[in-house]
Formats: sequence, structure tokens, C-alpha cells
Amino acid sequence: MAARTRLWDARREQVRYVLEERHAGKFVCTAVHRNDPMEISDYSSVLANISGYPSSTINRSFSVDPYMGNSAKGFGLGLLVEEESAKLTEAAITLDVPTYDRESQNLVATATAHFHYNADSAPYAIGFILRADGLKGNSKDWLQHNYYYSYQGSTMYQDDADLQTIIQKGEWMNDPFNHVPIAAEGILTGIPRSIDAPISASEPQSFTHIFDLSSNPLVQDYDQLSIVALLFNTETGEIVNCEEAHAKDIVGISNIETLSNNNSVLYDLQGRRISRSMRSKGIYIMGGRKVLR
Repeated sequence: MAARTRLWDARREQVRYVLEERHAGKFVCTAVHRNDPMEISDYSSVLANISGYPSSTINRSFSVDPYMGNSAKGFGLGLLVEEESAKLTEAAITLDVPTYDRESQNLVATATAHFHYNADSAPYAIGFILRADGLKGNSKDWLQHNYYYSYQGSTMYQDDADLQTIIQKGEWMNDPFNHVPIAAEGILTGIPRSIDAPISASEPQSFTHIFDLSSNPLVQDYDQLSIVALLFNTETGEIVNCEEAHAKDIVGISNIETLSNNNSVLYDLQGRRISRSMRSKGIYIMGGRKVLR
């Protein structure tokens, strides 16, 4: 699956719509912001490596125009998504359903890497992005200037039906912002020691991270949160594979289950894997759910 990161652009929602209509299931998109109310410090290390805006990076390996891709005209980005999603990868990554607790204001994300080969070394790591949809604000800083509005009446893009949708909008847009990263962990090359050596095709590896939602001003609607899990090659910095999932409400403490299998993989509430010898009575995370031992 191709991972795509793009920086704020008036074409943003049309690009997302076209990708979902024509290339569903073949990409994961994050719309990263800079110099506006949706910029987050967690992405500063990534933004430092980007020289011009707007831009779009594919699998953290190359940058292209967020709409045309590397084509001379038209919606060329879709062609790149098809090409990248068709490539074989050394591993797949899956996500348990992310769960949030309104009482503790924690969101639990558990990702599992499934490798396609065996090796003594493990140059891989898992990273997580917490995304939000439907973000809006009342100040002028939340308005999007539509550069393409100036082409109304021009023949320059008259044959591009997708771009015409943007051109016909007003000079200033106040549409909700979607797929916006509002927190991230391990976003540059993954979380250290999230994948252990050796790796085996028969033994998937899981890692859990917990996001604290309590002090995040960009959490506007719990029901519009989602998680993206990224599997990085730590030697190249490229994204090997990715997956996304919408977060679900665990409805507070009432949904804590009783653990009946002592051989299950457990994590503490800080996301650290707990060995069997270190387990005591308490609340743990198993498969993205809170369990009571």
C-alpha cells in the first residue's frame, strides 16, 4: 500500500475525493500542515527535510506535485499510487481497532508486522500517526486561499474536469480539513526497539502505543479520530507498508475484560510489552483492548 503525505494545498479535498473514488484501498493519506493552527511539533523533523510547498511524498522515498504527480498535466498522482501499491514489499502491517477511553482520555493503537522472510537482523521499526477529520476553526487562520480561483474564465485547465471543481470554488475556502495528523510517535524512522531481531515469516511482531488526548487542542471530535500505522526500513528511512483504522470508543472502564489466557501478549498502559515473569495484578492492553489480570 502506498503511503502519501501532502502539505496543505487548495486542491486537497478534490485530491482526496478522486483518490478514494478511483484508487480505494491502495493508499493511505495524511495531510500535513505548516504555519497554520494545525501544525504540530511531532512533525518538525519531517518538515525540516521538505524544501518547497505544496509537496507530496510517496512512501517517504520521493516527492512530487500533490495533484499532477510527476506528470506534465492532469491527475498524475493516481498513476503513482497504482505503481507503488503494485510493488512487492518485505512485510505487511495490520492494525487492531484503535480504542479511546473518554474517562482516561487515552487512545490505544496496536500494530502488527508480518514479515515475508527470515533474517537475523531487523532494520525495521513501527511508527504511529493520530489523525483527525472534520477540523474547523473560526479565525482567518483556518481559511484556505484558493490560488486556482484566478483561472476562472481561463482556457489553461479547461480540459481538466477534476481541477475545474477547484477553480469554480471561491477565492477563500472554509471547508473542513480531513486526514490531518494531530499527534505522531516515531514519525521519522519509527519507534526504537518496536521490532526485535531476529525476524521470522512465521512469527508476527506487535507493538502498542498510547496517545494522550487530554491536552491536545486539535481533538475536536472523538468520533473522527483514526490511526495510521507505518512500518519503516530504518536503514533507508522509507515506509515499507502502512495501514489505517478509525478509532472506537471503549465506553470507559465498563469494557475492561478479564484475562483468562496467561500466554497472551500484554502491554502496560505506557505501551511497553510485559514479560510473563513481570506480570502482576492490574490493567493491561491486549489486542488494543483493556484487560484485567
